[in-house]
Amino acid sequence: MEYFLQGLLGEKSLTKVVGLYPNAQHAQAAAAKAHHLHGIAPAQVRLLGPKDAKNTQRDLFGHHMQPAQHGIVKTLFQAHAGATLAGGIGGLLLFFWLLNSGQPMVIGSPWLAAMALLGFGIAFGLLLGGLRALRPDHIKLITTVRSALANNRWALVLHPLNAEQTRTAKDFLVASGAEMLSTL
Repeated sequence: MEYFLQGLLGEKSLTKVVGLYPNAQHAQAAAAKAHHLHGIAPAQVRLLGPKDAKNTQRDLFGHHMQPAQHGIVKTLFQAHAGATLAGGIGGLLLFFWLLNSGQPMVIGSPWLAAMALLGFGIAFGLLLGGLRALRPDHIKLITTVRSALANNRWALVLHPLNAEQTRTAKDFLVASGAEMLSTL
C-alpha cells in the first residue's frame, strides 16, 4: 500500500518520525545509533538543534523536515487533479439524481442546473484537494519541532520509506527515551 501511495503522492517518505531530546548529548548519541538502524540509510536521519530554530523557514522546512521537495510538487498537482475530477463526477451524479427524482428546478432548466452542479462539484473538489495537499499532520509536527528547538531542545528527524522502517524508527525513539512524534 505504501508503494502505491508513494507513487500517487510523489514523495519518497510519506511519514516523518521525530524524537525530541532535552540536551545535545542524548540527541547526538541517539543520532549516532540511528545511522546504524537496520534498513534506514544515513540520509534518512537528520539531527536538529536549537541553532536550527533560527534558520529561515525555507531552510528548516525544505532541507531537514521535507527532503523530497520535488515530490511535493507532484503531490500538489495530483491531490488537486484527483479531487477536482472526483468533485466534477460527484456534481454530475447529483445532477442526474435530481433530474431522475423529478426536481422541478432541474427539469425546468437542465443545462443551467448541470453547469451549476458541475461547477460546485469542481469547486468543492479543488477545496478538498487543497486540504489534502496541505498535509495538516505535517504542519502540526513541523510547528511542534520548531517550538521545541526554540526552547533549547534537540530533535532527531527520521524519514522512513515504508511501514517496517516506520515501526523500527518509532521503537528506537521510544527505547532511547525521546518524546516521540510522528505524522500519519
